[in-house]
Amino acid sequence: MIHFHLDNRSTSFDASIAFDTPSGQRICTAHSAYEPDRPHEERIGDQTFTCAISNLPLVPGEYKIGVGLDVSGQEVDWVDDAARLVVIKSDYYGTGVVPTRGSFLLQNRWELNEKTAEVSLK
Repeated sequence: MIHFHLDNRSTSFDASIAFDTPSGQRICTAHSAYEPDRPHEERIGDQTFTCAISNLPLVPGEYKIGVGLDVSGQEVDWVDDAARLVVIKSDYYGTGVVPTRGSFLLQNRWELNEKTAEVSLK
């Protein structure tokens, strides 16, 4: 949850949560502006955004979490290293192989096609 106070009436305000590597490379961002069902009615006073992330399959490692607030298209608050997230090693795919490359763990399926005719190179 992101709590904030609007001093003036506004219909244009958004919050964001960013996931970065410790060196600062952005992995992904959850932003209220990306929410298609977000209401844009005029508001003032104390506000709270709640962000539900149903699945964040990251490769094991440490990640920085940044949190920000924009009002009327201007960044009014940003906390670069608000929290840290440590993703522990696990057998995500159930294969006995622990993934270590990249940033994301993708849901994917591989299929080995039927054996094809051998080609002889001379």
